[in-house]
Amino acid sequence: MTFRWKKRYGILVLVVLLIAVASYPVGKMVRAAAGEEGPTFAIIMYHQIAAGTSSLGKFTLQDSQLEADMLYLKEQGYETITMSQLIDYAKGVGGLPEKPVMLTFDDGYESFYGYVYPLLQKYNMKAVLSVVGEFVDRYTENPDHNLRYSCLDWDEVREMQASGLVEIQNHTYNMHSTGKTGRQGCAIKKGESEEDYRAAFLADVGGMQEKLQAELGVTANTFTYPFGALCKQSVPLLKELGFSAALTCREEPVTAAPYGDWMYRLGRYNRPSGKTSEAFFEKVLP
Repeated sequence: MTFRWKKRYGILVLVVLLIAVASYPVGKMVRAAAGEEGPTFAIIMYHQIAAGTSSLGKFTLQDSQLEADMLYLKEQGYETITMSQLIDYAKGVGGLPEKPVMLTFDDGYESFYGYVYPLLQKYNMKAVLSVVGEFVDRYTENPDHNLRYSCLDWDEVREMQASGLVEIQNHTYNMHSTGKTGRQGCAIKKGESEEDYRAAFLADVGGMQEKLQAELGVTANTFTYPFGALCKQSVPLLKELGFSAALTCREEPVTAAPYGDWMYRLGRYNRPSGKTSEAFFEKVLP
């Protein structure tokens, strides 16, 4: 073979290889297009995870059932995403998998570290963990590692955040309560002035932002409403604090779209005990 033909043959091989790589389907992402909607998907909401069966219920799922959920999603071709990925997509600077799903865990129970985190590592999946600052402070200062009721400490949160599998978000510092204070979560109280509410909200939620920055070196981009409670004043205050999105408890799907106020009212499906993975996901997944 002459030098000229060798050169032509080499160029031909290179072109074929480039075409093959470009068309290879692994990790195919859907990119945001100006003014167009993206994939519709489900955000799943978990709370406590337990090894036994005595405490299972609406907000407590057995660890074996959680693993079955993860396996089902894997088998059906779903890929887990974080809030940062959704925000980037909505702002036109990132992509999403063709079949996205988001796994969120509220409150910051230590069962997440004991049961959920090992499963995320095992299956290489991601999760969004929204922690209550006062809970984490309490169990950091007074360690009590009982997975039936304990909450995470800052060392555990720091380790998981550094793994790249767990995205930490803001669930208030100490507004995760109802009844005793007359306030439902972080919503305005009956008879409370907007000025007083603004001061209380910014002190608590803004203080939690500072806590996350001090402990983890991160600024949460998403706020998770305790009990899903919000009011008309909530979104303007979240914007003032620099949040890009917020998670509610409304059970409805999410359609990725160009960035807008819809990002502050993202729906989620609560995952209760008593249903198989197939029965639960067939109703909530698009």
